[in-house]
Amino acid sequence: MHAQAAGPTAPVRSLPSALEKLPLLLEALGPEPPRLFLDFDGTLSDIVDDPEDAALVSGLGPVLERLATRMPLAFVSGRETSDVEARVRIKGAMFAGSHGLDIRGPGFTHRVGAEASAALSELLPRLLALAGDVPGLHVEEKALGLALHYRGTDEVNPVRLEETLSRLAGEQPTLRLIRGKKVFELRPAQSWNKGDAVRWLLDRPEFIRAGGRPIYIGDDLTDEDALAVVRDRGIGIVVRGENDDRESAAHYALANPGEVARFLERLATHVDPR
Repeated sequence: MHAQAAGPTAPVRSLPSALEKLPLLLEALGPEPPRLFLDFDGTLSDIVDDPEDAALVSGLGPVLERLATRMPLAFVSGRETSDVEARVRIKGAMFAGSHGLDIRGPGFTHRVGAEASAALSELLPRLLALAGDVPGLHVEEKALGLALHYRGTDEVNPVRLEETLSRLAGEQPTLRLIRGKKVFELRPAQSWNKGDAVRWLLDRPEFIRAGGRPIYIGDDLTDEDALAVVRDRGIGIVVRGENDDRESAAHYALANPGEVARFLERLATHVDPR
């Protein structure tokens, strides 16, 4: 099972560049600074074989700090919330980790799916055994999920791996399986995703007071739910892969995290000219 964008979509390769169309994009934002939502892996960080090696694109930290002083800023990631916080380190930002299941910000916490913890603990040894049989398979343990990354190996048949993990998920009524880029994840069965997290944050006083239109930038299949949420009320930007031929709810595209960094730098200059 994987995320599906609701509503209008277009092929990723047909989407205009957010950098090339920046004047039009900024005009569409209106006079108020936007409310900014950012994925991490593949968006602010280059995709790497080992998730532990992921880091912000060089020079991006100060740009994010500058943006955080002018607008509400939230990081929406499949990673554990504390993991994203430690890699980004932006004071005053909000974080929605575990695909939006664990949301934290200054003075608040919102968590969904804690009842799945026992099932995740039960399946962890089986996933570790599965990964131990194939060099390059990597299990990422989270409080609200178990991710199996296969980017580091060519010895995996993704279809068979998905079938195996689907059987494991079927044994646990509190879990479901989702698919991302070179990763499968067992997570709580609740119908809650990155889009729900964005919708929940938009209803927070910090975001309501800001008033600007939302921008969401992400690269993965799981980001499509969030891109669908902002489609009719703001601007969605997808970071496309090298051979990306999927449909997306985004309005614009960027080629890689380097382009995301350049876009955010120009956005910072627009809202905070110095």
